[in-house]
Amino acid sequence: MREEGRGLKEQKGRSKKNLPRPPLPPRPHSLSQPKSNWYLGIDFGSTMLSAALLNREKREIYPIYWKIGGQNLQSECFRMPTVVCLLAGKIVAHSVGFPQSSLPDGKLLLQNFKPYLKVGMTYLSSGNSGEVGNFEPILQWSKDEEISLSWLLDGLRSLLATLKPGMGEKNIDLQAHFFDRESADRVATFPKLGGVILGTPAFWSDAYRHNLREVVLSAGLVTESSDIFVIEDAIATLLSELTPNLGESKNHNSTSKIAPGGTLIINSGAVTTEIALVNLPENPEKLTYSDFTCQSFAYAGNALDQDIICQLLCPDEFLGKLNELPRAGYADVAARYKLQQHLQSHPLGQELLAAAANLKIVLQEEDSFKVEIEGDRWEVKKRDLESKVLVPFVQQLNREVNTLLSRVGMSTVAINQAICVGGNGSWLGISRWLRQKLPNAIVIRDRDTNIDTNIKDISPSLKSKIGWVAWGLATLPLYPQILDTSRHQYSDYFLLWELMQALGMQTLSINEITQTLEHRGINTRVCLPRILAILDGELPGGLLASETDIILLTEKSRQNPELTMIEAAPIFNQDRDRKYHLNQPQAKYLQEYISKLMATSHQKLEEPLFQSLVLK
Repeated sequence: MREEGRGLKEQKGRSKKNLPRPPLPPRPHSLSQPKSNWYLGIDFGSTMLSAALLNREKREIYPIYWKIGGQNLQSECFRMPTVVCLLAGKIVAHSVGFPQSSLPDGKLLLQNFKPYLKVGMTYLSSGNSGEVGNFEPILQWSKDEEISLSWLLDGLRSLLATLKPGMGEKNIDLQAHFFDRESADRVATFPKLGGVILGTPAFWSDAYRHNLREVVLSAGLVTESSDIFVIEDAIATLLSELTPNLGESKNHNSTSKIAPGGTLIINSGAVTTEIALVNLPENPEKLTYSDFTCQSFAYAGNALDQDIICQLLCPDEFLGKLNELPRAGYADVAARYKLQQHLQSHPLGQELLAAAANLKIVLQEEDSFKVEIEGDRWEVKKRDLESKVLVPFVQQLNREVNTLLSRVGMSTVAINQAICVGGNGSWLGISRWLRQKLPNAIVIRDRDTNIDTNIKDISPSLKSKIGWVAWGLATLPLYPQILDTSRHQYSDYFLLWELMQALGMQTLSINEITQTLEHRGINTRVCLPRILAILDGELPGGLLASETDIILLTEKSRQNPELTMIEAAPIFNQDRDRKYHLNQPQAKYLQEYISKLMATSHQKLEEPLFQSLVLK
């Protein structure tokens, strides 16, 4: 069945050559071959990367840790910094669990680059007079630094390649191992994988999902796009609590505290705060994707750092160069993008970012903290941090939760438990607010948020070592019905391409369009709302940069004529009798552009993705 089987601008002062694209992966194995029982969950965070293996047959989880070859236990850790460095025109993994060493002149350190991966997809632009073009889009990393999105994808690939023996960078002796708690074995040889599961903030673009799959394929972790699954971070957080004891010490009391009924999930990381509501059934195996209502709030640890700088640290003359500053506690995404570029452009800004991150941790335990930057010294008090930064955050978080409760139609008294994790979830003020807001709820916190993730000190809870999201992602194959199968099989890019193929030169009604798509093997019942949205002009996320994300692009990439032509007019026109036809010139531009996107990609749009998690 078709439905089942289908599934730069150069940086200143650097080489003028394009970065080499990663080699194509090995030929995919046949779908008739038995699937491996091993699955890898990867939590790609803005600051850290962690992972865990699941043996589906044994229902056991094995946390992943990284080790610098030949080093002692001090060099082993469960979370690897998502930091890469441009060295001699090539992206490589830069550090693992250590303070970053000073960089030679002319080298660029890339960190906190996760949000850039939702801006768009890479493609080779048309060169002048037959010359080879550059990889687009180009990102305005700082005032003076422009980088290609392809560099960031290569950077993430180099990090993920450490999980595949023989695929890592030759000049870095960095190895991933998995840890068996019961036998105390540390195994370096990874099994063949049946699939890879990654997380995403709710409502991030299809371009982000595409980019995640692209780097997994480039890293050689699996060979088929169908074997790469993406679920919301908040859902993964809950899964980790449904199955907390897989692979834990038998002596450790890791019985789930979760109970049936209304459940609020809050996971506040570095880039976003993820929120979800679900009414848990008695039997978790009856839980489905449609039971969850997810919401993403674009404010988290990085925004807190910025607010600490703006409200408590920064000299007025340094910030005075910006026309607009973000409001404390508010997402204000555009203003925060510009502020981050400003901070990354100056040594003082980078020092302020480091000081804010440190201050945020210290003041959880201390009443005050003395800061010294460029000879200036001042004292920051915990009460000022709480009143000027944390209280506005909690107030905005309260509004977000109220909005979600209203969407679902659930009252605060109907919530039995609230799970609050992530770097910002550890603040006691958030727990106090939750207990006041949810009078009948038990608040479940990750008390080990700031725990040392070095392997030499094995915590009773390995889940706290690698993080709730990585643990939960690895358990998805135990609950395959929680996967959003419709979005897995049919991406918005695939549906857009199919709609253009189905319409051709015809004028068709909605019923005729769905019949044509069904004849092409597409189950339109599970994706009709997305089909209608595309027909009404809502292009897939990341095809064109959003109004806020466009700030991350260079001026030249913003004015890219290949994209401005697509924006010039709708792709689909609707007649008075609600029949649709293609705007042929616009469709031609778009088809050529999508073909460019796919030309340098391991992924294609000819077939939908196969749902391989369901046991046969």
